Amino acid sequence: MLVTDFETVNLGPLIELLSKQYDGVESRFAGIEMIPCFIMSAAFALEDYPSINGNNKHINVGIKNGDLHFMIKDANRLNMGQIEDDIIRAVKSKNIAETWNDEETFSIINTGMLEIATPVIDHSVSAVMGIHAINERPFALNKKTTADRPCMEISLSYKNDTITNEEACSFLKEIKELLENPEPSDE
Repeated sequence: MLVTDFETVNLGPLIELLSKQYDGVESRFAGIEMIPCFIMSAAFALEDYPSINGNNKHINVGIKNGDLHFMIKDANRLNMGQIEDDIIRAVKSKNIAETWNDEETFSIINTGMLEIATPVIDHSVSAVMGIHAINERPFALNKKTTADRPCMEISLSYKNDTITNEEACSFLKEIKELLENPEPSDE
């Protein structure tokens, strides 16, 4: 059976970090500045939850962003700059990854402007993460304080015969923590 879990992420700290990093510089890859952050977060979390990656030793993350579908091979072995370079190459070449589907072990689907959606799992992966629209909404900063923050729902659709609900929820929570507490890379 297919199951989908959701988590709300405060992207304020990540947006602030990226705005400093790209201050005064036009984006090198047209509006997908956050995609490397999602790939890195997923790669780190997949190392902790290998069943979500189909227990594969390689973490090959497939990305669907509009008409563009590309794959980052061995994402867990790359730094942020290398992931950005792979994305730029894919965008420039308009690389379609249909021939890579057999090697893809995990997918991230950008649903664009949709507030929330349930990603469909491709036969070649055991789970797919959805990243959805960013909207300002009240977010609990602590037990007594809320403030409007740029938030996004992330989702994980998975096959519950191979992945437990506990693993899926823990995986999403780890990604949430990584995205809400970004640290600048030294590379």
